[in-house]
Amino acid sequence: MSSDRADLGTSATAAGPALAQPSVPDDHVLILFGATGDLAKRKLLPGMFHLAVAGMMPERYRIVGSGRIDGAPDAEGFRSHVHEALAQFGRQEVTAEDWERFAATCRLRPRLPSSPKRSSTPSPRPSVTSAPMPGG
Repeated sequence: MSSDRADLGTSATAAGPALAQPSVPDDHVLILFGATGDLAKRKLLPGMFHLAVAGMMPERYRIVGSGRIDGAPDAEGFRSHVHEALAQFGRQEVTAEDWERFAATCRLRPRLPSSPKRSSTPSPRPSVTSAPMPGG
């Protein structure tokens, strides 16, 4: 079984196959459900920060977090949560310049409190985890 690498848009060298350059995605709004949870804190937020610093996030993007947060549920409280996650679980230094640029993309949509009454009509559940920004 033979393969023709030229058909795949890559070229092989003596050192091994050439890797395709990653492309930067189109502008997006990333909706992060459970943004204050353990998975987001340990993996997702540090990963997004790493992608942003590496220049692999869209030119224009927003991270909209949804979840429970202790204290005042505002943008600064969420950004503080994100900064703590990066300091505790990130694998790279968080410089002031990188942090300011990343923090400007973070927003919070507090989790709505549960209603004591259940409606007989089911409410729609969001299922989209990212969507292109309007006009992009």
